[in-house]
Amino acid sequence: MHLDWLGNLYAVSDDGIYRWDQVLDADAERSSGAAEFALLENYPNPVRAATTITFTLPARMHATLRVYNALGAVVATLSDAELQAGAHSMEWSRGTLPAGLYIVQLRAGKQSACRSIVVAR
Repeated sequence: MHLDWLGNLYAVSDDGIYRWDQVLDADAERSSGAAEFALLENYPNPVRAATTITFTLPARMHATLRVYNALGAVVATLSDAELQAGAHSMEWSRGTLPAGLYIVQLRAGKQSACRSIVVAR
């Protein structure tokens, strides 16, 4: 999953073809009850001091959860470990980072998902 410049999520297949029919619907994933690969909307967003990032994994797997600034530099790594299947929540504190747009990315197995985080003053 990737984030476009409007903040919409979209999928790209292994052959590089955009597949808008595979767009992540976080509300549907939340209500399904089954643990699937999903990166849910962080709360609160916009962020003043800290936010909680929630995601689900379908099976035990290595998961990397990183926060990037608008230039693509990693500003935080919240997870880089083998995690159990199911729901996980991680807190990200902005610390001394300036206000602006940040991207949170979850990678697990061959899947990837991104969401935007707005940091307010």
